[in-house]
Parts: sequence; structure tokens; C-alpha cells
Amino acid sequence: MLRASFLPIALVTVLPACADEPRYVSQPTRYSRPAGGFPDFESCEETREPGSLFNCAHTVDLCPDGRAQLVFTDIINPAAYELFDRRIDVWLVGAGDVPEEMTFAIQADGSLVSTEVGERPFTRESPPRYAIYACE
Repeated sequence: MLRASFLPIALVTVLPACADEPRYVSQPTRYSRPAGGFPDFESCEETREPGSLFNCAHTVDLCPDGRAQLVFTDIINPAAYELFDRRIDVWLVGAGDVPEEMTFAIQADGSLVSTEVGERPFTRESPPRYAIYACE
């Protein structure tokens, strides 16, 4: 005699992630741009006096756990961020010398632009020129 056997079937619904659901980078990531009006980092470093603490790079470091670090002068600004579809929202965690909240638009070429800190783009350093200590 044939016996019909029924196994319980679990139905799983997979919903696509919402475009407004925040994400974080999968590995430490740095974006940078030359400081001041310099066309590149080397031009800045050539004009810097020996022993000067002047930074030749503005940097935005993003960590996989949602922490961030912004350096536009000689002050390290701890921050947090959320990565969305075409933007990164960043806010300071404590006092700093940059705006308390910033939005970076992700451009088609992968660079970042924020009107809060000027129109010049930040490009991704791959690999970073030096270690990303903010994520340690």
C-alpha cells in the first residue's frame, strides 16, 4: 500500500534590503584628498617645513563597526557613520573642528563629496597610504 508522507515545509520570505537601511563597510576604508589648494599630496609635502605637523591630507576613515575618524587639520575627530545607497551620513562623537553632522554623496566614480567641507572630492585610498588606526 502506498503511504503519502508529508513533511512540514517552512516557507521563508526573503525581502530585499531597503535602500534606506544603513550598512557599514566590510573592511577599514580610507578616503582622502590633498589639503589646502594643493593638486596632490606630494606637492604639499614638498612645501612643508621639516618638523611641521601640518597635515597634507584630509581623511575620512570608515570602520566595519560603524565608527569613523575625520582628520582635516591636526585634530582627530572621532565620529560614527551609516552607509546608505548613494550617501554616507557622518556625525561627530564628542567635540571636534569639523561640522557636527555631514553627508557625503557617493559619486559615480566612487569618490565622496560633501558640501559641508568643500566641493573637492575625497578618493578612496586602495591600499591606504598608512594604517587606519581608528579601526583597531
